Amino acid sequence: MRELTIRVPSFPPSLNKASRNWWVNHEAAGEFADMVRLCAIDARNRWEGKRRWPTLDKAIIFVTFIVPESRHGPMPDAHNLFGSMKKAIDVLTARPSGTGEYARVGIGLIADDAPTCLTWGNVGVIREGTEEVTEIVIRG
Repeated sequence: MRELTIRVPSFPPSLNKASRNWWVNHEAAGEFADMVRLCAIDARNRWEGKRRWPTLDKAIIFVTFIVPESRHGPMPDAHNLFGSMKKAIDVLTARPSGTGEYARVGIGLIADDAPTCLTWGNVGVIREGTEEVTEIVIRG
């Protein structure tokens, strides 16, 4: 079984904190997706030396939101953070999303985000370390 870990140094924009203006929400989700793209390309290029990561026809994705130990107060709501991940998952697929100047081409780690191709593993929040990180693990 293949496994690729992508560590993104931030969280997706929370639905709880989202602006009432849809365009602001759209732009924030797009910025996070662009960050996921860069981190995913880096992880793919480092995967097992020079072997190329294949596009997986079937995959399981696990998402962990890592909160710094120094952060006080309640833990973030994993479901709201997860709800903001749609565009980020789209950039991991082999198909384009969006249209016109807002189109984003996927990098091809997984074939599609359809239920026939993608299964969701655990999604959770843990308190660990010193940085806010979104960790995405792809297995297939």
